[in-house]
Amino acid sequence: MILNMPKAELSITLLHMSNMRKEVRKGFKRTYSKDEYKEKMQLFDDAKNVLENALEDSEEEQDLVAIHLTMPELEFLNAFLEWYLSKLTTIDTVGSDGKKQIELLNNTCQELKNAVVAYA
Repeated sequence: MILNMPKAELSITLLHMSNMRKEVRKGFKRTYSKDEYKEKMQLFDDAKNVLENALEDSEEEQDLVAIHLTMPELEFLNAFLEWYLSKLTTIDTVGSDGKKQIELLNNTCQELKNAVVAYA
């Protein structure tokens, strides 16, 4: 599936995925068996790599970036962003930059939800 995402939203999503990788890994280790944990981490890394490659391959003046995702990657990104946004919205001390990033992540999450529904 091809998802067109604004470059700013893609950059913010990648930033937060990179920052949260260690915490995601810990959570997966607690939640899943060893094989399931490895599978989930591979899916996380694959989805992150797809996003990174799409951003790197995009032209500088290009505003929308075409991202080629498999359905499992799309569903995983959607689940990750929903979980992550639920955690972010509980933080009271978010500055204006943080609020802008949360808004961009919310937009990305909504686009992913729409893509999952459209794909199904």
